[in-house]
Amino acid sequence: EEAFEATVTGTPFDPANVALDVLTQVGDEVVPRRGNPYGSRGGPAHSSVVNDIAANIRARKLKPRTEYKVDVLGTGIEGKRFRRVDVAALDVNSGKPVEFHQVGDITRSGRPRARERRAIIDITEFSEYTDVPLHFWPKRYR
Repeated sequence: EEAFEATVTGTPFDPANVALDVLTQVGDEVVPRRGNPYGSRGGPAHSSVVNDIAANIRARKLKPRTEYKVDVLGTGIEGKRFRRVDVAALDVNSGKPVEFHQVGDITRSGRPRARERRAIIDITEFSEYTDVPLHFWPKRYR
């Protein structure tokens, strides 16, 4: 088996020392992997806002649940079968959601990005939770 050698920004690259979710091989080159290296749960900025929301929910005597799965009825706006709400505030007695909180990117004008808007529409219009209020929080709100 041949030794794998490549250069990333002028420094020798040793694949044994780099997480596979950060770099990928394209042909003979090793390049940064596109997308979020932290995965679907978001990076530090996202996690910080989610933790703040969960603390607020607990302070109001509700139960926070992160990554709450919401089934999309029909095809929704993009044909996805389900969406995950970043934080759901659950009633402690019934366990049913009383409010949803989504955290995400915003445009320069302050609106949620298109992918965030599509998720919001699926949750608020194409699920069994059309009566549950959804609050959107920019992940860089501070």
